[in-house]
Amino acid sequence: MIRIAGPNAVGLANSILESPLPDTAGVFSVRTFPELFSLPALAILFTADHGPLGQPVVELWLPGNPELLHRALNQMLEGSPEYGARLASPGEFTARAWMLGRMDLTQAEGVGLLVSAEHTAAVRAAHRLLAGGPGERIKNVREQILDLLAALEAGIDFSDQEDVRFLPTEEVQSTLSDILKALRSLRDRGVPLERFQGPPRIMVVGPPNAGKSTLCNALLSGDRFLTAPIEGTTRDLVATPWVFDAPGGDLDAVLVDSPGIFDEKHGVDLGSVRLSEQASQQHLEALSSANVILSCQVYGEKSVVWTEDPRVIRVHTKMDEPDRENQSDSHDVGVSAHTGYGVNQLRAQILDKLMGFEDQKTDGVALRESHWSTIDQAIRSMREAQELARQEICPDELVCEALLLARRALDEVLGNRDPEAVFDRVFSSFCIGK
Repeated sequence: MIRIAGPNAVGLANSILESPLPDTAGVFSVRTFPELFSLPALAILFTADHGPLGQPVVELWLPGNPELLHRALNQMLEGSPEYGARLASPGEFTARAWMLGRMDLTQAEGVGLLVSAEHTAAVRAAHRLLAGGPGERIKNVREQILDLLAALEAGIDFSDQEDVRFLPTEEVQSTLSDILKALRSLRDRGVPLERFQGPPRIMVVGPPNAGKSTLCNALLSGDRFLTAPIEGTTRDLVATPWVFDAPGGDLDAVLVDSPGIFDEKHGVDLGSVRLSEQASQQHLEALSSANVILSCQVYGEKSVVWTEDPRVIRVHTKMDEPDRENQSDSHDVGVSAHTGYGVNQLRAQILDKLMGFEDQKTDGVALRESHWSTIDQAIRSMREAQELARQEICPDELVCEALLLARRALDEVLGNRDPEAVFDRVFSSFCIGK
């Protein structure tokens, strides 16, 4: 597909077509002129008032032969100099749509995710963003904040007039509670967008000497990870490619071995191995972006309190002896890396998680980790506003200031602030033509 945008988009498209396109929006069956082998094509014409860019847009859908597509593209770039055509820069179409208000930043990032999607879960997450659901939820909360701000500021502006009264305290507190509840609900369903970028990641975690590295080698059917009976042999995150034989073809994934640490949220004390603050942060970021987590503990030991995170597969390791092969309800699968017991079953469970990952948190919202941090700031500002409003004596200006901070945080998520930063962070990663 070749997309053409600009005031002369129709004329440029006509320069390679046997018959000119009409001036009305629609879908048309066309052919290229004989020098381009009179190829059959489909032309989709968007007029300026209905298009995504505020200008006429033509999409030419041609036979999927790279050489033919390049010939048609070069003919328009070089053979029609009067139109001044040029290649779009990375992300330019989407950036223009965002600048014109035709989409918010979350939808723009959905385009980027769809372009880079490597598995079904990423495609599903991208479509949720493109549908505009996450952005609409954030916009609705932002509007509630603005309405409350307007009412409070009106009370401040006319506080010297006896007939103008401040909003009832109960109404302010009720509205703040509703806004905070909506933000928390959004956050509770939130997942990091980074989880869907690139190949899916399977992370192996657990306490020291739980047999994690040995299990990784067994899963990969080779010695790719360093193993030793000494506690703390693995001191850093170690990743290696892993190819699954999945329905429909090979599925590229990444297997990540980790040191003997975990965070409290997922079941293991971070203090089990000393790591620098930077290393601990990298570990937490890797956990956040993992698609599947293998939470390991040695059979018979009670060192792990397993989480209910749907990404987690609970694994009992070192089930080498025959009397350890009795399955229990306390784990998903028991394995022995030395004998091979349960390894194929674990591979099958991992594949099931990967293939069905898009069905987990079906009402979830995928946004960049930086956006979730910004939404966390908005939640903190709303809590502060709520606490201030509960005080018997509190200047209304302080409540308004907390609300303003929350609103600005949501503006940043929607891309309403700092356009240069948005360009650097989002659109520069797009491919040409998006």
